[in-house]
Amino acid sequence: MRPPTHVLGRTVVVGLVALVAGVGTAAAQSTPLTIVFTPSRDPTALKEAADAFAKTLTEISGVPVRGLVASD
Repeated sequence: MRPPTHVLGRTVVVGLVALVAGVGTAAAQSTPLTIVFTPSRDPTALKEAADAFAKTLTEISGVPVRGLVASD
């Protein structure tokens, strides 16, 4: 049985925040973390969500994060 989607989403967010928090501050300041999302039916909406997610992670962690939607 698969866990509910919201549980998986929260697990991913917690994992990403832990990953970003574990990155050294000096190295992280010079190299942004890029998160690539799989394209969907509405890539424009996905890009907006990816940007908002990246901005939130950047604010929480202090590490520059950018969201990218893959071409295929």
